[in-house]
Amino acid sequence: MRAAGFAALVALIAAGALRAQSAAPRSTGTDAVAVVLRVVDSIAVPRDTIDRESPEPIGLGALLRPGDRVVPPSGGHLLVLHAGGDLERIEESRRIEDPGVEATGLFRVIRAQLRRPAAPAGVREPPGPGAFELPVRPTGDRRVRSLTPTLIWRASEGAEGYRIHLWHPEGRIMTVEISADTSWTLPADQALTPGMAFEWAVEPFPGGRVSTRATFKVASREVLDEVASELGRMREAGLDPGGDGLLAAAIVFRALGLPYDAADALAELSTRAEPWSPELTAFRQRLADELEPRTEAENETGP
Repeated sequence: MRAAGFAALVALIAAGALRAQSAAPRSTGTDAVAVVLRVVDSIAVPRDTIDRESPEPIGLGALLRPGDRVVPPSGGHLLVLHAGGDLERIEESRRIEDPGVEATGLFRVIRAQLRRPAAPAGVREPPGPGAFELPVRPTGDRRVRSLTPTLIWRASEGAEGYRIHLWHPEGRIMTVEISADTSWTLPADQALTPGMAFEWAVEPFPGGRVSTRATFKVASREVLDEVASELGRMREAGLDPGGDGLLAAAIVFRALGLPYDAADALAELSTRAEPWSPELTAFRQRLADELEPRTEAENETGP
């Protein structure tokens, strides 16, 4: 990974609860040294101890420690990213070894994001793969990557159509009328400016009133360049950000403050017939909690 690129990304993580991850520690023998990026057919792995007799299922996002034994069934395999940056397709039973090298920036970001503690028990049951639902978006001052984002809102009973109002930071307003759809994507000739904040609202018709304004920000050019660079680095390493690197891309999006892009990547992952690890399920739950509307009135429409 480009040192300057991921140095900035790791600095972002270090500024929060993951401050301890800003360094590049060598593995301790008990820390995770690999992460599962793809699972083809069911895979079993004894976790916590190499002497465990009953393997448990392994899923996407599972963090593997030295001594864990992966056991692909006949015809199955998994794709593993090792701490040092190597990709490995595992088709036969083998134990994960401690590479004894410094973890790459990408691996440290993935490990830090996936091993954060889950929400306290009893708060909400994490949804299973395929059950992930996005809230109204974009809102809550959250950041988006696209210069032509899709605006999504709740349906208003009796509405025959909607007027979407979009306020630009310099004060001009753009108004568009659409049918009874509850989403609209900005056209290419109305692309937004990176690094600026925008407001939007929805007005159902006939007889509706304009909703409370929602706010969002377009990622700065620096962040967009950083994302493009890191996705390019994934491709150079043999990972397709839209394929076998989709999980890694979701983690990078989240680490760079792009929760909607991370959520979209996880939604795509949930359509695949691959099991999820507890680590990835907890990560998705934290993201879903973050994307909940921040006020009850935000983005609501009514008669």
